[in-house]
Amino acid sequence: MKTALNVDGLLGLGSALIVDLPSGFDLKAELLHAQSIKLATAFVHWTGWKHFEPHIEKTSANVKLLSGLSFCQTEPDVLYDWLQRAQKGRVQARLFTDAKTTFHPKVLLVKNYRRAFIVVGSGNLSEGGLLQNVECGLYSENKGVYARVDDWFERLFGDDALTADLTEPDIRRYKKRYDAAKKARKQVEKLQEQAEEDIGERHNAGMRRWKHAVTLARKFFKSRKFKGHYAAQRPRDAKEIKDALNYPTFDFDRDGLEAFYKIHALGRLIEIGKPQAWKQRSRLQAGLRHLVDNAKPVEARVDAVLDGKYRVDRVGPAFFTKILAVHDAKNLPVWNNVVEQAMKDFGYEKARGSSQGEQYLEFAKLMRKFREESGAHSMLDLDAFFYEHYDKNLRPQE
Repeated sequence: MKTALNVDGLLGLGSALIVDLPSGFDLKAELLHAQSIKLATAFVHWTGWKHFEPHIEKTSANVKLLSGLSFCQTEPDVLYDWLQRAQKGRVQARLFTDAKTTFHPKVLLVKNYRRAFIVVGSGNLSEGGLLQNVECGLYSENKGVYARVDDWFERLFGDDALTADLTEPDIRRYKKRYDAAKKARKQVEKLQEQAEEDIGERHNAGMRRWKHAVTLARKFFKSRKFKGHYAAQRPRDAKEIKDALNYPTFDFDRDGLEAFYKIHALGRLIEIGKPQAWKQRSRLQAGLRHLVDNAKPVEARVDAVLDGKYRVDRVGPAFFTKILAVHDAKNLPVWNNVVEQAMKDFGYEKARGSSQGEQYLEFAKLMRKFREESGAHSMLDLDAFFYEHYDKNLRPQE
């Protein structure tokens, strides 16, 4: 079954992590050999109960089950199953009934001849809560912790002001509301999916013609032109850029800045911004040192030089991402007009509603994936590919 993560949980590997779960933990064996089983869960679905039910059927343990009805999530079929077991004397089953309070715990206490343990976490008794959802819980055999949680459970379970024994008329009345809520929940879930998709799209860049772009890039990297020119030239270009600005201290002089602006590799810079760059060189130099500080998130670094503390008039993304690309050629790409035009031709869509730094972060993530799939060795190679695509297909005819 496909899950978002691959972590240890009560049912084995999934997305629902249980911290400190013993190696080789076997829920079936723990339940079968239990002397006492106590469960408190905000809601319960059959998909979760089915992992307990066969072992509860066979165990000789004293079993206490407590669920809530918040948001009409608990499935009536499970409550009917609990009721039948309670009527046979196999379990004690109760419902949380205080309408003024939301019942939201997820607690399992098990005691057998080997040990007593608790599991406390975020997951309800459902397939999602036990396996598929991204959940987090904690396993503990600490005697003091077990005693405190056990006392909490017993006080809650036996408090007639907060909980009540499960009865058939109660389940029947609840089922009518559950069925009505189930219809309404479909619309709620649809709205939720739309919200998640919208937010996800706003934070993730994409490229519609991905396969086409990857195919062209692979072909380019195998070409004689790339191997005979770009493959050897790009490292020299990177060194020339670093030397001109005296990377990584960036204590360059005016000649160094002039030399940097004349380097056309990785994007030709518009020299109209050069006087401002020199005039505000102290801020620019501090900004460049900040830009290559890997201890800080790259999106924060980019925002600082483009829109924040280190902003310099007429010095933009083409300037700064050129530095980032030679600073970390495996992970950080160039962004300039040529790259932008090439990316648009491949159906690139920026992450919407984000800062320039966040947009660059999403672009970098996409380019790392593109680098891996296309066979490029570095972002410098990708810049060569985008330049060639622009020059061959998109450059305005003079």
